[in-house]
Amino acid sequence: KLLTWHFKGWRYDRFQQIAEQYSHQKIDTMLRTEAIDKLQWHQQRGDRVIVVSASMEDWLKPWCDTREIELLATRLAVSNHTLSGKFETANCHGEEKLKRVKQMVDIESFEAIYAYGDSSGDSAMLAVANHSFYRKF
Repeated sequence: KLLTWHFKGWRYDRFQQIAEQYSHQKIDTMLRTEAIDKLQWHQQRGDRVIVVSASMEDWLKPWCDTREIELLATRLAVSNHTLSGKFETANCHGEEKLKRVKQMVDIESFEAIYAYGDSSGDSAMLAVANHSFYRKF
């Protein structure tokens, strides 16, 4: 409802421009140092890293692309180059997070799965990992 109230009717190109600016200027300042360190540790090991978030794809994707990280997130619906105020995808929260991960990768083929979460919406995803961390890096 909040996203509908704020963004319904916005031209998508305007929204995308603001989301990209936000992504590049704000996300790093919001992340804990421990989280960035752990992300870099995984990348140095050659691990496949996927950010799975209920947040909007538009403001996460530029940040992820810059860091060569895959992304699963909620996508806003666009009609005639305008935000409709609805989601194109299901909200990537709770069981939907795990469903999306399973659609992207065969989790059974991994020897080790690390998962990090900071909300109750992460519990299903954390449950399938053999190394899960909740609000602690």
